[in-house]
Amino acid sequence: MGKLFVLVFLFILMGSPGFSQTLIRVPQDQPTIQAGIDAAADGDTVLVGEGTYLENIVIKKKILLASLYVLDGDTSHISKTIIDGSQPNHADTGSTVIFDTGADTSSVLTGFTITGGNGTRLLDVPSQTWWRGGGGVIVIDGGARIVHNRIVDNSVSATTAFGSGIGTWSATIPYVIIESNLVMSNSIQLNTNRFGGAALSSICPGYVANNIVTRNVVDSGPGEAVAFL
Repeated sequence: MGKLFVLVFLFILMGSPGFSQTLIRVPQDQPTIQAGIDAAADGDTVLVGEGTYLENIVIKKKILLASLYVLDGDTSHISKTIIDGSQPNHADTGSTVIFDTGADTSSVLTGFTITGGNGTRLLDVPSQTWWRGGGGVIVIDGGARIVHNRIVDNSVSATTAFGSGIGTWSATIPYVIIESNLVMSNSIQLNTNRFGGAALSSICPGYVANNIVTRNVVDSGPGEAVAFL
């Protein structure tokens, strides 16, 4: 959407309880996106300038993480503000963006191209089965609002794989909102379970609407573009 959406969106956020209106700019105030997140408190905004950021970021706070798109509604900012997770610090945590404990639907990710992720490895305790998923974005715990992003060219390779574009891990996650994103050209390889979810895989309550989902593939074994378990 354009400027009307952006103005309404910011008005709602700024009117929310606990919104501190503290603005942290990347790279002006903090050199990396993760440093901006780490410096933020609940209710703050981390505003990211155009560029490519080779990072795998973790969000555990109730913050607005946004590109310049949130200021003017210019969609060109989305393709020019890239979070590239292709160089993770640890092989088992290769998701480009991770939402974890402390996040909820007031934890907002908007206005980015999210690419290069290869998913996070997680143990399902009851079955003692290792899964890998959430190549671009994974919600491990808490919650999230993921809106107006390009989630493209992420890939997960595992025999038990899910959500190479976007994945949610636990049925105990209260709620996730996934809205108005382009989820494209994400892939799963070596998958042998029947819930591929190459674009999006969800096992928690949520609202999913107005996303464009296209050209996502499961290269081997069964699977779907979108899977709700």
